[in-house]
Amino acid sequence: MATWVRFEDRRTGLELAVLNTHLDNMSEPSRVRGAALIRDRVNAFPPELPVIVTGDFNAPAGDSAASSILTEGAGLVDTWTAVTRT
Repeated sequence: MATWVRFEDRRTGLELAVLNTHLDNMSEPSRVRGAALIRDRVNAFPPELPVIVTGDFNAPAGDSAASSILTEGAGLVDTWTAVTRT
């Protein structure tokens, strides 16, 4: 499942896309297919449009096929693995 919306700032006209998902918790093939659909949706947006993807991916950050599809295939940055912890 995935839902998405495009927001537009009424003053500046700038837009932002937000996509939220809940990938299957039982089936790796289903998570892979879901991630591929999200990748395709994100890649269909204009390249200058900022995109935020959130959700329950039911897969380890940086250590799953779904994660690779979203970070490598869609160019998204996983904030869980990118953040510096103190």
